[in-house]
Amino acid sequence: EIYHRDYFTRCRCDDARMHAGVDLMVFDEAANAGDDRSERILQRCLGVEVDGIVGDQTLDAVACADPARLIDALAAAQLAYYQSLPGWAEFGHDWGGRVARRQAQSQAMLSVPQTTT
Repeated sequence: EIYHRDYFTRCRCDDARMHAGVDLMVFDEAANAGDDRSERILQRCLGVEVDGIVGDQTLDAVACADPARLIDALAAAQLAYYQSLPGWAEFGHDWGGRVARRQAQSQAMLSVPQTTT
């Protein structure tokens, strides 16, 4: 319930414009590094105004983006963030592995037919 309310919903991952896979990249980064950071990384990757709020402009850009390329861009930006942290030498293997697993799972989601309710 906490993850859904404080990360998934707050980052608007439940919006129909958020591609499957992209939603996982944004959600898991929010849960791991904070929703504001995840939202700002998404906005930088999309080239929209970076204000840390996923609104209609950001969601419209997500809807128009190539999801596979966006997932790769998000993974690269998220990894760069972790590499900038002082704990990278000690925890980098784990942090980098999490990004790589998240990226692979997100790319795999692109080939799964999505259902709407």
